[in-house]
Amino acid sequence: MRGGRAGAAAFPWLPVRMLLRHQFDNMAVAPRVRCPTLVLHGDRDRIVPDRFGRALAAAIAGAVFVPVPGHGHNDIDLSPAGPVAAAVRAAIVGR
Repeated sequence: MRGGRAGAAAFPWLPVRMLLRHQFDNMAVAPRVRCPTLVLHGDRDRIVPDRFGRALAAAIAGAVFVPVPGHGHNDIDLSPAGPVAAAVRAAIVGR
């Protein structure tokens, strides 16, 4: 998210924006994305709050947001039997 907003949300007591070496400004480039986009986001993500994933998906034309209940930032099972398998297949093969 723009200028360390996700980091600042997670660590409001730190000067996150001043500490970041790389900004990772997804929102700045989101409007230029022209490919099919699937945004997967765990609803228990303690690193990047759910609202940022939703905002990113909303900023990308035609993006599909898929909330993943019970998962965090790095624990979403992407296997063929995982909780998002159907959404990933639909995004790759078509709806």
